[in-house]
Amino acid sequence: MWRSKLPILVNRKEEKEQRKITQQEIAGATQLRQATISAWMNWETFKYLNAAVVAALAEYLDCSPSELYEWIDDEQGEATPDPVETSPESGQATLLPQGSLT
Repeated sequence: MWRSKLPILVNRKEEKEQRKITQQEIAGATQLRQATISAWMNWETFKYLNAAVVAALAEYLDCSPSELYEWIDDEQGEATPDPVETSPESGQATLLPQGSLT
């Protein structure tokens, strides 16, 4: 499952800009629903990631899309290596075969 790391990134942006950022502000700036922002801000886990949501949040926060989430083990809730590899040349993401994360 995927777990949001949005709270960490928003906190960094707040510190950098020395101001509080509301979920409403993020929703307005990204054109995403406030419910979506709320889910991401509350460390929700997702079975899939919406590429448009990830792209909008990454652009707003000026970060890499992969900084917005982490892969966690379904059974233990612990972070494991990201099963998606991004090619530096093309920027294309590839799902790694099961068992190649060790």
